[in-house]
Amino acid sequence: MAIQALVRQVIPLPLRRWLRVQYRHLDDKLRGRHYTFVPLQRYNSGVMLPPAQLSVQQSIIPGPGLTPKLTNMQLAIARLEGVPIPSGQVLSFWRLVGVPSARQGYQAGRNIINGQLSMGYGGGLCQLSSAIYELALRAGMPVLERHPHSTNVYTPQTAYTPLGLDATLAYGYKDLRLQNPWPFPLYFSFNLAQDCIQVSLCATEPIPAYSIRVDQQPRQQHGNALTARVYRQEPDGERLLTTDWYAAADLP
Repeated sequence: MAIQALVRQVIPLPLRRWLRVQYRHLDDKLRGRHYTFVPLQRYNSGVMLPPAQLSVQQSIIPGPGLTPKLTNMQLAIARLEGVPIPSGQVLSFWRLVGVPSARQGYQAGRNIINGQLSMGYGGGLCQLSSAIYELALRAGMPVLERHPHSTNVYTPQTAYTPLGLDATLAYGYKDLRLQNPWPFPLYFSFNLAQDCIQVSLCATEPIPAYSIRVDQQPRQQHGNALTARVYRQEPDGERLLTTDWYAAADLP
């Protein structure tokens, strides 16, 4: 831990991020992850998207960080909206969205770093990635990379989605990667309002819809640490998708 702190002091954040991205590219090659990633492209707004086949909606909790969160989500949505995901190709959240920096217009918002609440540019994007992740699970899309939050910093009043369906992000370190398993392209579409976000999966053909069940169990007698298991009801029965462990946090 002391070495990590020293590295953070000596190496500027942009350089650390760049080095981490290069490491991830190399790691993909060494592990044989020969994915065909969807490149960044802007969808022609004059062309209608295919019909929405599935949608997920989440409430946006009001609070002092609402304005930067909405700004950050809108900037990311502009890079994700209507981008075609051809059959077999992989959508990487960060490859499309890019660095969440002040230069790109992102504002400082709430982040969870090392189990602690802190402020950082791009705060609030985790709700966007979590909504996309939940929709992917319900659509049966292969999830090649996803990371849960490490700590349960939420209360029933502040949680925008059940833990187990969350997908945290950290540029260069933690990504969300989804693959299109169908023989036709997919498109994500978004409707962002002050109090909710709706994410839709659009396609020219129907997409099966699966029901999801989240089972949360406390990990200790005191505190809010918990284990979350996510199950999906499939044609051959219910299948366990993920098991995540969340550490306890001191809540305000």
